[in-house]
Amino acid sequence: KGNKVASTATLTVYKELTEPFKAVFQDIFEGEEKFPIKDVGSFSWRSNVNSEHRDGTAVDINANENIHALVDEEGNITKLLSGSFWKPYENQYSIPEDGDVVRAFKKHGFTWGGDWDPSKDYHHFEHK
Repeated sequence: KGNKVASTATLTVYKELTEPFKAVFQDIFEGEEKFPIKDVGSFSWRSNVNSEHRDGTAVDINANENIHALVDEEGNITKLLSGSFWKPYENQYSIPEDGDVVRAFKKHGFTWGGDWDPSKDYHHFEHK
């Protein structure tokens, strides 16, 4: 693991969520883990009218290293929907379920796709 440095990213989000999004990323930056964010995306046009990304209320972090998949009751991946893997505690870009990133988002009223069932979207956070 190398040195981690501060950087900035511009996200397009729902106006009323500007401050919660800023607070989340400040908490992640100040967290003990100093979790490295390699890529981040929020608003993107989707034809699905129920998409949180279309509404600017969702964000994806390190999408390649945090899969979106269908998972059975035993935790086995039955269908990979996006991303390459999810290896928290092995890969520095994978988001651990009990880490700074998940805690920061939940603290500010967001939900985590890793808590969904039967789909798991480990890179996705949304505000309802």
